Amino acid sequence: MSEEFGTATILPATAIKALDRHSDGRSSRDGGQSHPKPFQHFQDEPSVLGQDPGQVPVSVQEGIARLVTEIDQLHEKLDRAHRQEDFLKAQLDHHPFLPCLNRRAFLSGVTRLIEAAKRSALPAALVYLQMSGIDRLRVLYGLQASDAALRHVLAAITPNLRQTDLLGHMDGGDFALAMIVSADDLAADKARHLAESVARSSFAWEGLTFQFHVKIGLAPIGPDSGAQQLLEDANAAMIGKIKQ
Repeated sequence: MSEEFGTATILPATAIKALDRHSDGRSSRDGGQSHPKPFQHFQDEPSVLGQDPGQVPVSVQEGIARLVTEIDQLHEKLDRAHRQEDFLKAQLDHHPFLPCLNRRAFLSGVTRLIEAAKRSALPAALVYLQMSGIDRLRVLYGLQASDAALRHVLAAITPNLRQTDLLGHMDGGDFALAMIVSADDLAADKARHLAESVARSSFAWEGLTFQFHVKIGLAPIGPDSGAQQLLEDANAAMIGKIKQ
């Protein structure tokens, strides 16, 4: 009969109230939106190796603190050692008292310059420079006088050099210069200019004045050149000019 008149089963009011709420007690009439829970504050707690400090003996905590301090000190010593190593390596490449490279570092630099000239396809040359008179100055007035004369000579040369030019002290009053240039004749022109700069500069010692003459030998750098052979070729070219 209920089907004929469209009747339906009527639920008790208590059941309706129960259906009107979610399982967590929230009413479904608020659109099902959840309300945020109150913010919980967290606080870092001190620990020693993951343990409450109160559970770690004081002697152990003190031992750990000493160990951390020692590790920090070792790091500082290691950093100082690395800096000292870098400084000593740089000192090995430079002349003891002149602002130029020593012979070993110069030849190493020439090897790199040869490769750079090959990549750039630009001409390059090695120039041998011999300062006549410095060896005799050492014989007559001692090592201090000749060292001062070498400093004087480099003071006349270095302002005319570019950052890419390599200058090295070979021995006594002998120097070598390696450079990449934009034209073949520029290396010879620069060598003559350096020689003139030295000749114009007078050196005074114990009331006396000295002039130094520069002898020049030049060897062009080719793609198959070797640093030591270039040095020997430039030296031979200088000697050949002296004999002429």
